Amino acid sequence: MVRPQGCERLLTHLAESGNQELSRSAEQVDALCGNPRAQAVILSRITDPQLSEGERLKSILFTRVLPSDAARSALLDVMSATNSAALSFPALSALEEVGRPESAVELMHRWNTLSDTLKPAVIESLASRADWAAALVSGLESRKVSATELSDTALASLRTHLNPALQARLKIALQQPFGR
Repeated sequence: MVRPQGCERLLTHLAESGNQELSRSAEQVDALCGNPRAQAVILSRITDPQLSEGERLKSILFTRVLPSDAARSALLDVMSATNSAALSFPALSALEEVGRPESAVELMHRWNTLSDTLKPAVIESLASRADWAAALVSGLESRKVSATELSDTALASLRTHLNPALQARLKIALQQPFGR
């Protein structure tokens, strides 16, 4: 990455100022300017259990500004590794904003690592996004997700999905034993 020398000096000076808030701000500017090293440092904070929840939350919120595969992965990692609602719910919210269809599939792969308090929100998220609903139906088909875990809202979203093939899969999944 090529930046004007003055910009590089300014960011280095701010980062080394001794003022933690100023240093973090310079790091964010550097990341926004496309420095992959600065981006990696910010993303690494998301899953660093040594940092305060507040510091980790700032990094989670940063993913909304600079989405990437690494950011999506870090968001999924923190949802799998923590029981902290203060981190997992904002991570899910950020993932809803920057996620791709494969993010929903990965959520289903990690289903058993998610906290019981986060799972209902994940279900609502999967059911409410047209491009994520198939992952939830797959979870129902594989019995990873129980039909009894679906809220009325999630169930209604799935039943009225625009894809008739998905609706048919849902109907079959719900008719299996322990269905709803």
